[in-house]
Amino acid sequence: MTVLRHATANDAALIAAIHTESWQDAYAGMLPARFLADEYPARCLAFWCDKLTTPEPGAVLLDPEGRGFIAAWLRDDAVYIDALHVRPGARGAGLGARLLGDAVAVLGARRVWLEALAANNGALRFYARHGARLSAPYPATLQGLPVSERRAEWDDPAPLLRLGMRIPGPGLSLRPLETADKPAIFAMNGDPRVMRHFPVLMTRAESDAWVDRLMAHHAAQGFGFCALDLPDARCIGVVGLMRIPWSAPFTPAVEIGWRIRPEFEGRGLVTRSAGLVLRHAFEVLRLREVVSFTIPANTRSRAVMERIGMRPAGTFGHPRLAPGHPMHQHLLYRSVAP
Repeated sequence: MTVLRHATANDAALIAAIHTESWQDAYAGMLPARFLADEYPARCLAFWCDKLTTPEPGAVLLDPEGRGFIAAWLRDDAVYIDALHVRPGARGAGLGARLLGDAVAVLGARRVWLEALAANNGALRFYARHGARLSAPYPATLQGLPVSERRAEWDDPAPLLRLGMRIPGPGLSLRPLETADKPAIFAMNGDPRVMRHFPVLMTRAESDAWVDRLMAHHAAQGFGFCALDLPDARCIGVVGLMRIPWSAPFTPAVEIGWRIRPEFEGRGLVTRSAGLVLRHAFEVLRLREVVSFTIPANTRSRAVMERIGMRPAGTFGHPRLAPGHPMHQHLLYRSVAP
């Protein structure tokens, strides 16, 4: 199970190797073979040694297994994607989309653009599939060589933000929610066993509206509640992050939360997936703090909070429950970035 991380100057050689291998594969026949084989590797390494030593405002996210990376910079109130490369053997598994979504989430919702070789049809199809508007080809220069390029632009970053927070791996995986998940989520929201520590059961309409709100949050923020999948079962729970939409003494804040089908309780799935989400919050999104909360009777969730490193931080009255309500009083837990 891998969580992306921000690259440092120590990663220059790895990033240059990924970049070079990607160019040599994708640009074969587009750029001179001798240039790709003999000249570009040294140029690429020198570029990344310099770039990662004195980076401009932005983010360079790296797959810890060395399969791909993305470099994105803030320029003129827009996100410029300078490089997005996945090793040839790792393509087609969603890593490129994941890198793109998480980089835009880290840098904030705004206009996004990049340039690609006009002959790089695979990359252009990838960008168009994820909502880019493509320009007509125009003449340009790349590494001193005359080329034809096309510009890919997103005036609305929502299609890219929806790609963020995908964490695949053996045993379980997390992905953004989809409309098709609504029946599975209602099976939880309408189940008294799942909702025993919540004020009410949800109707199908209420549950579907909740999913719509979660999906809209993800499209606006680049993170949210995710479906928890197993190799043989989809959406057996939801785990993720959300900006708290109400006011309390500890807000504004981002919460981590979860729900899981009863037959999957007691297998450590919530603890494992919540731990990954918390790592994503700190290591990718670079949030400074994450909170969670529940009622005192919910000992199972409290145990998960403690197992993933959260600590008790007092009590509060939930502002959406009346003071006399039996679930008004909540326990607050906090985790701060390492």
